[in-house]
Amino acid sequence: MPDPAEVAWQRMQTMSTKLVEALDALDDAGGLRRLAATWRPAIREKAKVTLSEARRAIEGAQAQLKDKPRK
Repeated sequence: MPDPAEVAWQRMQTMSTKLVEALDALDDAGGLRRLAATWRPAIREKAKVTLSEARRAIEGAQAQLKDKPRK
C-alpha cells in the first residue's frame, strides 16, 4: 500500500501545477483586476480569502522543508 504522505504529495504537485496554469490563463485573459471590477464586494472578499488561504497553505508546506527531517 502506498504511503499516504507520498500520495498526498503527488496530488499536491498535480494541483499546484493546475493552479499555476489557471493563474497564467487568468493573466492572459486580462487578469483578476479586470474580472473583479464587475464583482459584488462579497465575491471580491471571498476571492481574497481563498487566495490568502492558498498562500498560507503553501507557506506552511515551505516552512516544513526548512525544518530538519525527522528520522
